[in-house]
Amino acid sequence: MKTIQLLFLVYFGLLIIPLAPASAEQTTAGNIPFIYGSQAPYYARVNRGQAVFVDKHGFCRYVDNTGETDDLFVPFQTAEEWRSFRSNEPDNIGLLLCCAPKAVTYCNETKLIPMVGVIGSTADVNFGYEKTVVFSCSGTNENADANGVWSVANESGQCEQPYESGGSSEGEGPEGNSSESEGSSSSGGSCSAGDDNTGDNDCGNW
Repeated sequence: MKTIQLLFLVYFGLLIIPLAPASAEQTTAGNIPFIYGSQAPYYARVNRGQAVFVDKHGFCRYVDNTGETDDLFVPFQTAEEWRSFRSNEPDNIGLLLCCAPKAVTYCNETKLIPMVGVIGSTADVNFGYEKTVVFSCSGTNENADANGVWSVANESGQCEQPYESGGSSEGEGPEGNSSESEGSSSSGGSCSAGDDNTGDNDCGNW
């Protein structure tokens, strides 16, 4: 029964992405399929009114089938096929630069920008104590060899927890211990400066 249902879906074009091996690198960005990496699938069929993100052979594109009647075949098994498609954009589709997920390092931490986005998309990534870095997807060229790039749009906060100076009225230090006066002896006791006129003090002879 399941086999019959599957054949029905394939025959009537109701599947956006063809069947692929279990090792296929495919996920979704929101509700939009995202195909990436060097493994299968090697092409995509995008039904009219639907879209797909493709990041193959180092180039990321958002393919939006805006046609009213035709389904769209998107080949990318080889770099040449994928470049030919990008160079000869079919009618009635939107073909936009996109930015694939990328590893970035701040505050001695490496994290992944966890999304794929088109030009103008932004992604917030948190690092360290309270560091927030906003990345923006940007690109200037629309030729076949152009690519979207994540770049820093804004950042705020800091990597390390700030040192809070001060403490209790008794001079509590950062470790929660009472801080000593500047004139304390090596044994941890304290002494008074004595009488300015006589020079006497109770700290012994220094």
